[in-house]
Amino acid sequence: MAKPDMNLGNELLEKAADKNPQPLPIDDYNKALGKDVVTPTVSYLVQHGLAEGPARRRMGTLDSYAEITITAKGLDHISEDGGLTAQGKVITVRLEAQTIRDLVMAQVELSQAPKHEKTLIRRQLEALPEEGLKHLTSQLVQLALQATPNAIQTLKTLL
Repeated sequence: MAKPDMNLGNELLEKAADKNPQPLPIDDYNKALGKDVVTPTVSYLVQHGLAEGPARRRMGTLDSYAEITITAKGLDHISEDGGLTAQGKVITVRLEAQTIRDLVMAQVELSQAPKHEKTLIRRQLEALPEEGLKHLTSQLVQLALQATPNAIQTLKTLL
């Protein structure tokens, strides 16, 4: 089977939400896109608890789904505010890797460092893989909080 198509998955969740609490028939998608595309995507949604529906099996192997119904978790997933799931949970802030690079480079450019050091840092930053960028970002946030002499007072003011 193929990998799940998340664009299709989101489309199916949106359509299922529109029909909620009635199930969304999947056979039209199976015919239009092929079961080899639709089934892995629906299976992925079901495995993650975003949708549920009866699986069709052929010789003991998952063949397709006839219909799906979106779950509360699925509704929260497509909700812009995260729905009830988001209340009292961890807040996730997503920044594109390039955005982080741009923010760091803007500060490097504002620094008093010599031009050759700025060029070296720019090259290293552009070559840094995403995992390294995550680690760098975490360290920079820690340094920023440590370097701010009045961090607690600033936080009180901002909050």
